Amino acid sequence: AIYNVLNSDMMINLANLQIDDKNFVRDNFTIVSIGRIDPVKRFSEIPLIAAKLKQSSCHFKWYIIGGRGVPAERELLMRNVALCEVGDCVIYLGEKDNPYCYIRNSELLVNTSLSEACPYVINEAKILHNPVVCTDFGSAEEFIENGVNGYISPIESIHEPIISLIKNQELYDKMVSNISGFVYDNKHIINQIVGLFN
Repeated sequence: AIYNVLNSDMMINLANLQIDDKNFVRDNFTIVSIGRIDPVKRFSEIPLIAAKLKQSSCHFKWYIIGGRGVPAERELLMRNVALCEVGDCVIYLGEKDNPYCYIRNSELLVNTSLSEACPYVINEAKILHNPVVCTDFGSAEEFIENGVNGYISPIESIHEPIISLIKNQELYDKMVSNISGFVYDNKHIINQIVGLFN
């Protein structure tokens, strides 16, 4: 596989900008999920996962960032927020021109997708040295080393590694340490492309 070239320097620079959003408050463990509101992203499952975190006495805020996408999916997301009584900790922020500063100012990125090819958002989180918890879509193992720089889990049990990272500071710090040296290798990708044409 030849992966996408990513502008790491641009992401890092944007990530360091100040967040001007009164709805984004870092008063607890901060989780972010990013993507278009679409059934394949399964953001409507987040309130159910968040309810399990609350039942385990976790203190957190989970922010969802993305375009409005499919109206029915957005309505389901908001309905589930109400049904699961997680409006205090699951906040839909809408679309943002600069999602990188939200990743930088969060402890964890969670990807709930049903499927992904080359998930930009996971690579972006790794570039910004944020641990990732993602569902077990087909390409997940290409991007996450399970138990090292994040966790891969079926969506039915994805709350378990999230709870572990919230409650176990030593485990969380180890994940951050493991991902802190990650550098996205554009040079290797470019050499692959050049080699293909040669």
